[in-house]
Amino acid sequence: MYDSFKSSRALTLLLLGAGAALNAAPAFAHHFMGDKIPQTLTDGLLSGLAHPIIGVDHLLFLAAGALLSLLLRTPARYAVPALFVLGTLAGTAIDLGGGAVAGFLPFVEPLVALSVVVGGALLLFRPDVGVTALAALFSTAGVVHGYAYAQSIVGAEASAVGAYLVGFTFIQYLVIVAGTIAAERFGLAVRASRTRRGIGGALALAGTFILFG
Repeated sequence: MYDSFKSSRALTLLLLGAGAALNAAPAFAHHFMGDKIPQTLTDGLLSGLAHPIIGVDHLLFLAAGALLSLLLRTPARYAVPALFVLGTLAGTAIDLGGGAVAGFLPFVEPLVALSVVVGGALLLFRPDVGVTALAALFSTAGVVHGYAYAQSIVGAEASAVGAYLVGFTFIQYLVIVAGTIAAERFGLAVRASRTRRGIGGALALAGTFILFG
């Protein structure tokens, strides 16, 4: 039990450190190319593949998404995460389309962090969450994350935008599904798993740190 406590504490500190790193270096955490807008197909693809990984808040939600998906039976286990990916595509399209939604921009980063808090809290307190609730969470969070992703591609050429969309679509689904499979092999599929609950608590704390840090 002591070893389990040490592992949970170490994980919490690691996730909080990730949140601190995000706040300290937001440009690096969200832009593979710094301030440069991707202009070629290759630039767009690499940026799309990198953004969900080096964007710590996005990556933390993908981790939460993998563990939440683990609570579902197949085929929902692999179908519900697709709703998140589709949501990110919709959110990106909404932002790139501009118009009345432009006023939503100042709230995007806090909402991304809030999605991490909600995902972690569900893992900690509601391991019995159902398909409908998770589908709603994944879809809504996807729109928010996608809206944030669009900030890296505004003003890019059409080919770069298309490649960017392909890149982040592929990597997000891959991370969630691979994480779900790995977590199952580690025995976290059991609803009473203390380790999964501990990870959920750490994610909620990290998201809170990002939100208010």
